Amino acid sequence: MTFHRYTLFSVLIFTFALIGCSESQRNEQPNASIVTLDGRTISSVLVTITNNVNKPQIYYTSENIIAIQTFVAAIKGANRMPGIVNVSHSDYVVSLNFEDESTEQYFLWLDSDSGSIMNRADTHTLYTLPLHAIEELNEYIK
Repeated sequence: MTFHRYTLFSVLIFTFALIGCSESQRNEQPNASIVTLDGRTISSVLVTITNNVNKPQIYYTSENIIAIQTFVAAIKGANRMPGIVNVSHSDYVVSLNFEDESTEQYFLWLDSDSGSIMNRADTHTLYTLPLHAIEELNEYIK
């Protein structure tokens, strides 16, 4: 009977140790439902289509986290063009709405094989989008 108590006690201790380790690992994983840019958490993305009056806006909330991640990845992965630019009217205006109630806007030019983006706060600098970002953005915008 002592052997069974010892075995049961050992199994319980082992089980609690495993549960504790798995909880610790689960707590260390980043929250996949939070997307940040420059240290601020994004609550939603609003895409205004400037050349289509029938479907003027597309709105993504935290329920569409993959869409928000796609827009942020495109911004972060864009490559700066050298020099000062002069561009035509953009196809889209992308508004990133943050939890602190601030907003950051980007002008977006996008077609099937090329794309550029410009921060509204810096209209003299243009960034080109990598091909994978162009393809992913087209899935959410077109």
